[in-house]
Amino acid sequence: MRVPAEPKTRYVTARAMQRLTDRLHLPSDDRMQDWPLEVADPARLEEFVRHYAERDLEGDDRFALMKLIVASFDDADDASKEEAWPAIRDILRVDADLHAYTIYYWSCWDAEEVDDPDQQFRASPYLREISI
Repeated sequence: MRVPAEPKTRYVTARAMQRLTDRLHLPSDDRMQDWPLEVADPARLEEFVRHYAERDLEGDDRFALMKLIVASFDDADDASKEEAWPAIRDILRVDADLHAYTIYYWSCWDAEEVDDPDQQFRASPYLREISI
């Protein structure tokens, strides 16, 4: 298994967070420390994936939305993961450059024991399928 080099760190912008919060009617609180994790909703995973295809989304919006999609995917049950993964995988493969940091982070390549379930997210094995 080839471990990729860590890509440049990228963060969700305040503008993208606000645009998505408004468009998707997400909870809003200025004190949120990790927006994608705090508003993640596995019950809305399919909706979030569909929204990614909206033509008027900017790169920062797509980056933020993918972080929300992956956080929601991580919280989803196994059946929902299996159903949603093909569409998410396709998006990540097409936009791998945009989402390189998200893929790397959620893959937990920096764990001491990469295959240890206690040192990774539930989504990590899926994200490791994407080359960056």
